[in-house]
Amino acid sequence: MRVFMLLAAVQIACSGCMVTQPQYTPVPAMRLVEQKTATPYWIYVPSTYDSTKPVPLVVTLHGSRLWDSSKAQIREWKRLAEDEGFIVVAPKLRASVLRIIRRGAWLEDLKRDERSVLAIMDEVCRRYSIARGKDKVPDILLTGFLEGGYPLYYIGLRNAERIGMLIARDCCVDLAVLEQIDRSGASWQAAVKLPIVVFNGKDGWPSPVTNGWKAFRFLRLNHCTRAVRKELRGGQLRRPRRTYTYWRIYRLR
Repeated sequence: MRVFMLLAAVQIACSGCMVTQPQYTPVPAMRLVEQKTATPYWIYVPSTYDSTKPVPLVVTLHGSRLWDSSKAQIREWKRLAEDEGFIVVAPKLRASVLRIIRRGAWLEDLKRDERSVLAIMDEVCRRYSIARGKDKVPDILLTGFLEGGYPLYYIGLRNAERIGMLIARDCCVDLAVLEQIDRSGASWQAAVKLPIVVFNGKDGWPSPVTNGWKAFRFLRLNHCTRAVRKELRGGQLRRPRRTYTYWRIYRLR
């Protein structure tokens, strides 16, 4: 009976993270492998893509395998990418875990994820015409969901000069890792100027709310003045459309 109740609870919890976006698109998403790091990733290129017209790029980081995957991320974003005319990629990650058991091994996974995500960004930028925004920074949104917050903050804040905006969606955060980031170099100076949105569903689990406030306080205490905090009705939902709206509002301010 207890096992049945546990399975039922897991099913209910997972249902809160279901991909509910329309799945029809004129062209399919593709699963590729980045050669240098051997990292699989999904990519969706809209049917209207024209190499003579640069487009924005979304890099979306998935949560733990219990709730999420790179495939689920591409499924939630591809219709929006088609409608709005941007490219989206979803790398397969190692450090997006529900629970950190062996911290040393997890930190190594986090470093490998950083190398993989940056290599995938480079590969996509070579193959496709990616737009540049303010100050000629690539018009790239780095966003994460749930446990995808671990690599999101780590990669985004350490490589802020390579992206245009960072958006955390109900994201986990590890402050001990963030405190170790070098805050004296050029990358951190770019992070200080980076538009960042931290948001969560306020009616869901308490942990995303707590994590959201922790991350926001860390950013503001470390002079990231363009960081903003949002709470939305509902629980831990994927919200790609809302993410896109924030990206459109804040990225060029």
